[in-house]
Amino acid sequence: MTRPIGAADAGTTPRRRGPDAVDIDLGTTGRTVAADGETPDDGTNPAGSGGPRRTVVPPGEVGQASVETVAIAPLVAIALLVVTVALRAHDAQESAGMAAHAAGIALMQGRDPSAAAKAAVPDVPADRLRVRVRGDRVSVRVRASGPRALVARFDATQTVHARPEGSR
Repeated sequence: MTRPIGAADAGTTPRRRGPDAVDIDLGTTGRTVAADGETPDDGTNPAGSGGPRRTVVPPGEVGQASVETVAIAPLVAIALLVVTVALRAHDAQESAGMAAHAAGIALMQGRDPSAAAKAAVPDVPADRLRVRVRGDRVSVRVRASGPRALVARFDATQTVHARPEGSR
């Protein structure tokens, strides 16, 4: 049974090819055709036996995916770096807010504001946390974690006024 290249299998059983059959790559068509002019039934034909499929890449497109991957990789790396720095900046801001709140409460209760601030954010190392008390004001500065060249501008400072209840 001989059929033209690309003809559909309209319910017929594909003919089995012998071990001496040779496939020819038609190049620009993107199909593989057997030497006898029939489409092979070894799974390379969508209407074939359903076995593993081979992909024939048209000329000029070999390596295109590699080029696209190499071109996009720096953009992905930069996007990941931006997201990481943003998350570290947010973490510093949240930590500064929690530490300042705890330090303000401690000051109103007559306890040590620095110890309270450090206890409020145990995941922040002491060298990244600075607490200043001036009268009824407590300022807490948290340095963002990461390479200083990237995160220095994202250091966070929070200030609270710790006034005893009833005084304004």
